[in-house]
Amino acid sequence: MVNIPEDMDFVQEEKNIIRVQHDKEHPYVMMNRKTACDFSLALDTQGLLLRLLCNVDNWEINLSHLMRINRIGKDKLRRMLRELIVKGYAYCYQDRDKGMYVSTVWLIFETAKTPGEIKKLLPNTENPYTVNPLPVNPPLISNKRTTNTKRKEREELSPSPALASSSKKIERALHVMTNEEEHQSLLEKYGEDKAEEAYLFLSEWKEDTMRSKWKKSDYKSIMRWVLTALHERKVKEKKMKDIGVEEDNVVYCQRIVDNYNVAMAPSRGVILERISTGLHMRYTLPSCTIPPVLVKYGNGFQDRVDLSLSKWRLK
Repeated sequence: MVNIPEDMDFVQEEKNIIRVQHDKEHPYVMMNRKTACDFSLALDTQGLLLRLLCNVDNWEINLSHLMRINRIGKDKLRRMLRELIVKGYAYCYQDRDKGMYVSTVWLIFETAKTPGEIKKLLPNTENPYTVNPLPVNPPLISNKRTTNTKRKEREELSPSPALASSSKKIERALHVMTNEEEHQSLLEKYGEDKAEEAYLFLSEWKEDTMRSKWKKSDYKSIMRWVLTALHERKVKEKKMKDIGVEEDNVVYCQRIVDNYNVAMAPSRGVILERISTGLHMRYTLPSCTIPPVLVKYGNGFQDRVDLSLSKWRLK
């Protein structure tokens, strides 16, 4: 047990978690328990969320500042922010004034929000449909076509406001724009979450790529290569996660070998060995006819090891 000095402001009880007093002299942060115990978030992502929630409500997020104070790189920060967006803890959009870009606004939520709940919190940033006005005093007589004829031809050739509004491109993420028809096509084919991931993926790619390499149609880019690249990245991330699980299994296997070979296995004539494919168990007694057992690495490895040890009466 840790010896706590009497002059410290700790609550002196026999506890494993030592807390300080919570008052004005000892500032503290209140956080939703469900968010703090959301184990679907990576540990570093949850830590970033906690740091963001420690700030005042009108604090503006600056990515360069976050990288500097947290001493992390751009890729890691983007990965964590992307995870917060996918899980519903964050959202970003562009603030515009009269169609001109002003800044990128980040919203951080203490509890996870659905896309529908986030949409209700966002300001209406869509610009209404506008048309160019006609001349105030058109000439009455012309030796070619009259002004009324030109206006009629222009009206026949120009799309109606409803059609123009549907073909108007709206920014879905930073530097990524699709019209309503393209957006609805993505939603019908892949769903809202996957479409949002594709927008964010393409946005990140554009930020790291020279503008001269950007394609004219973001929708075509998403259909041609973004969705494939997004799938490949998910497969890679899952593979890296599986590698981490395998490494944990190797450590667990070595611990089992060390413990049982010293304590119980020799007295029962059993040898445990850690090999490249898993845990190898065999009897050393010549008269024993029980065949050796190999518990291979993979899903449920630790549970299968425990079951084998129980069957061999080593546990």
